[in-house]
Amino acid sequence: DTLKAKFYINPVARVDYSLIKNAVTLYTGTEGYYRKNSMKQLINTNPFLTGLQIKNQYTSFRFYGGVNAKLAPSTDFNFEMSTSTVSNLPLFITKNDSVNSMTVIYDNVRILKVGATLNFSLSEKIRAGLTGNFYDYKLSNEANAWHLPNAEFKVRFQYKIKEKIYIHTDIIGMGLRYNRFVKTPTSGPDQTIKGFADFNLGIDYRLKPNFSFFLNANNIGSSRYQRWYAYNVYGFNLVGGITATF
Repeated sequence: DTLKAKFYINPVARVDYSLIKNAVTLYTGTEGYYRKNSMKQLINTNPFLTGLQIKNQYTSFRFYGGVNAKLAPSTDFNFEMSTSTVSNLPLFITKNDSVNSMTVIYDNVRILKVGATLNFSLSEKIRAGLTGNFYDYKLSNEANAWHLPNAEFKVRFQYKIKEKIYIHTDIIGMGLRYNRFVKTPTSGPDQTIKGFADFNLGIDYRLKPNFSFFLNANNIGSSRYQRWYAYNVYGFNLVGGITATF
């Protein structure tokens, strides 16, 4: 068989404008990129996948614009809007089998994203951050961007109790998602998956810069939400371990 090579050319450009020196910067730009998907990447995203067809993903155009602002000496803010044209975006749907396993399909999608990030430090001991993103999808063939959220957010708070000991809390959440079954004569209707918020608490003991111990209490509210259709997450659980970098 003869392998056919494809070449992709994308302009990459960015312009920054300082509206208020050392305080407010406006920016805009465009880019494009090619992403080689793999079975490992897809299963790391969704561990319930079986029988995969692998296609590579291509963002032919992404145009973005936003503002970076320093609201105070210890407070930074970013707001950004972007529109992207993506070929072969992976979407996840449910098979008609006894265990509700899932598979991946692909569609060409135009994505509008609006996001904001706020980071601040109240002191050397206290740091916090908030990130929120909202999405709108326009698909070529499918009715919905299956299992992709219309919104997501994360709140993080970290407090240094004493030298080398830190506690942190995280609240993560997602908005509505949608699922459908592989189309067969007995396929059920499309499903709406409710949004969720998950509260976690952890403590780290950083013995050395590259070696630490941790203990995390996850899903403290023991919410039985679904990230993937028909698969409830674990309730309250504890995870501990060691982190080492070399």
